[in-house]
Amino acid sequence: IESIHELSMVKNSDFLTYTIKAYEFLLPTFYKLNIKGYVLSEKTLSNSYLFTTLGYGILYSLVIVIVSLMIFERKNLD
Repeated sequence: IESIHELSMVKNSDFLTYTIKAYEFLLPTFYKLNIKGYVLSEKTLSNSYLFTTLGYGILYSLVIVIVSLMIFERKNLD
């Protein structure tokens, strides 16, 4: 998503700029959770990055569970 902001089509369109910002706000940035490249190339990860990523994943999961509970609380599944 970050590279999309650099496209001239997006820069010239206010609608696309706002749409992409809304998309970034509503949907998670899962690339932060992908540490495969670091593991495969045996690079070291800082503890702060690991804990921040872990916190991000837990927070996102918690939000999804809460929203799901709120939606299904009103449903009658009988």
